[in-house]
Amino acid sequence: MLRFVLALLILALSPAPVGAEPWFQKVGAPSQVQLKNDVLAKLSELIHVHEANKRLFAPWISLGDMKKFRARIEQPAVRVDVDPKLGASASYTDRDQTIHVARAPAKFFRSMTFNRGASMLLWHEAIHAISHGHQTGAISPARPFKSAPKSLATSDGTLKTGGEPLGPIESVSPAGPQRELAHANEAIDHLYINWAESCMQGTEALAQLEDKMVPLGKAPPPPDVAEYTRRRWKRFVEACNSTHGSQVPDAGEREELERMIGFRVDPAEVLGNYLKAGWPAEYFSAGLTDAQAWSLFPTPAQLGVGGLTETRRKTSLGSLSVTYIKAWSAGAQGRQLSIHLTFYGSPLFSGASFGSTLESLGVNVTHLSGVGERAYILHRGPRDADFLVARFWNATIMISDTVVRGSLEEGNITTHPRAPNPNFAKLVFDNLEALGAPPVVPGLITRPPKTE
Repeated sequence: MLRFVLALLILALSPAPVGAEPWFQKVGAPSQVQLKNDVLAKLSELIHVHEANKRLFAPWISLGDMKKFRARIEQPAVRVDVDPKLGASASYTDRDQTIHVARAPAKFFRSMTFNRGASMLLWHEAIHAISHGHQTGAISPARPFKSAPKSLATSDGTLKTGGEPLGPIESVSPAGPQRELAHANEAIDHLYINWAESCMQGTEALAQLEDKMVPLGKAPPPPDVAEYTRRRWKRFVEACNSTHGSQVPDAGEREELERMIGFRVDPAEVLGNYLKAGWPAEYFSAGLTDAQAWSLFPTPAQLGVGGLTETRRKTSLGSLSVTYIKAWSAGAQGRQLSIHLTFYGSPLFSGASFGSTLESLGVNVTHLSGVGERAYILHRGPRDADFLVARFWNATIMISDTVVRGSLEEGNITTHPRAPNPNFAKLVFDNLEALGAPPVVPGLITRPPKTE
């Protein structure tokens, strides 16, 4: 009998293997397997909410990759603990790799809010768990982020954690549960999570846009509907350019987040797919005024044409396109720079026109990357001006840059081509993208006319 009692005592005092169910677990309490399954079910419900609601934009975004969430949460070292006395709805602690919840995970409701019991809070803490797995080497690669965000770094390259700076982030060992390291990792996580939360909430505005747009089909919308959908689109874009924290991740940091949890929300990608599917630009953008069109051009200082004479001209090709032309000249001699910015009623027309421009303006073509959607330098000959042509959304641009030398009286005028500067086109497209959607130019047709 004494041996039996001693055996029970030894069993009671022995720690359970990592990830194992404790033998003293409360009768009727859910197992770790059940708790983890409930957490994963709630995460899947949130991540796939737009697919479930059959939203058009669902295939064009990703609120997370369930394979990545599942791989981490199902690791034996990760636990889920239900604590009704927890001050928050959910939290994650590095020291014991535990997701703490104030109620059973199955009772969390699907919501992209910060309300108590919202499933987005589970999603938030699960990202901490995934990040911690990378930091400790439990998930490959050993560190998910290339570097600490600039806003979290001090002038000497060390990392802020809200208290005294740590050493360089690369020198901090991720092996132990140090309080400072936990704060450092959490600070880095929140740069990404706070932005992703803002994007997630922005997708609700996109859903509201579709509620108005889809029932009306692909005809141009009535003015009141267009005004509503444009406000919703603007709200979505603003949410994706905002954060609940102090800094919006740059493009490289967003790619790191996508690699870590599969999150991707890009307004440009979403808009491009709407337009490719034939949805009118009027749902996303208001009419473009002449003043707005001229403001899209770079400033003289940006172009380096200070002191040159500027001229403006506007032409149209019926109801197909409108072209705004700015030129800067030193007179009969000297530099001659011109920029043609042409708008079409839809990306379909700008794409078709762009293709014909390539065929007509040059034989030798040099492809340019990082300028709009497509860009080329067209080489016409040693004495002829090269053209830079590029396309973005429903606009195309053509730039030529030359220097005229000689005397008209003496009849020895010569033209010397200068290489068009791709940055000039990028400046125009950056200004265009800042509008949030392809501008609608009044009077232009937005779709091919119906044939009988």
